Amino acid sequence: MANELEEVGKKILLSTDPEELFSMRYRFMAEEELVKRRKGHLEELLVSNAGRHLCERRIGELELERVKIINRHSSCASLAQLEIAKANGISRRTYLRWQERAAIPEAQFVEKLREQYNKAEPLTGKDLDKLARELRKADRIEEEKRTEHQVEWGIYNISVAEASSIADMCNVDAIVTDPPYPRDDLDVYAELGEYAMTALKPGGWCAVMVGQQYMPHIMQVMIEAGLIWRWQICLHYAGGGHARINEMAVFQNWKPVLMFQKGPASPLPRWHGDYIKEVPSEQNKSLHKWQQGASAFKKLCWLVASKGDCIADPFLGAGTTGVAALQMGMNFVGSDIDAEACGIAEKRIARVGNLPTP
Repeated sequence: MANELEEVGKKILLSTDPEELFSMRYRFMAEEELVKRRKGHLEELLVSNAGRHLCERRIGELELERVKIINRHSSCASLAQLEIAKANGISRRTYLRWQERAAIPEAQFVEKLREQYNKAEPLTGKDLDKLARELRKADRIEEEKRTEHQVEWGIYNISVAEASSIADMCNVDAIVTDPPYPRDDLDVYAELGEYAMTALKPGGWCAVMVGQQYMPHIMQVMIEAGLIWRWQICLHYAGGGHARINEMAVFQNWKPVLMFQKGPASPLPRWHGDYIKEVPSEQNKSLHKWQQGASAFKKLCWLVASKGDCIADPFLGAGTTGVAALQMGMNFVGSDIDAEACGIAEKRIARVGNLPTP
């Protein structure tokens, strides 16, 4: 690379004064425009182009160092960035893009400049944005490899009342389940509440999909069991899927998911809206009459637990919760009183990631 750029580059990379860097950037921009009009001065153009990009990267780097002190997403940080951007005639979006480019290691950034210089082609912002995305993707893949673990799972042909007696069904991080809705099956909710109080770790969540007709009774028996009612999630059947509730003359287009917690009460692991849309293509009952879509249950699992945690479902059915949990990198244990359903679920879950049956 030209000796001039080598010297200027050192000055830029060592500078800690944003005003100086903005001033140098404007000079390089002016030189770029002037050289473009004169034509025939390719080396000067390449030097000015590289200098401008080095200034922008260093400005982004200094801003990243500054926002380490305060929350990057706080109103203070946002307003400060907006003021700096406006004062220097750029958009806040451009300013944020420079910060993303600053994540490119200095050696790789300089190597990219040399590569373009040797090609006799000016470097564009799109080139740098593409490089930044590729590096972020590589970092994500590497992080997934470092945290990758072999998921474990198990299935038991027992009732929810018996689940507490199985060691593997206890000490779980969360319960995500869809019990039967008919009036004749309401007793299982009291048993579910007792199981949750026994099986959940302190602070563990119990997400229960229910029918609207008997929701007050279900909430009462779950609370009487010792659980804390925290919230309600709306699971919406997009694309026109619905059930007919004859006694009310209502087409049901959504179902509530009641969110209970074993004390002590604490927030969910991460922020999330209280509305989940089920993918229309997954609205089928080919494996079980109460089968649900895996995409919605993946969101529920993600809402109440983290990778490596253990999810339980004592009303296993066709194993949708198990499929969702394993796809999210979580361990799973499930049970059902129906032996045929357990067989279907076992085969279905075993296909996720070509896992062997336990």
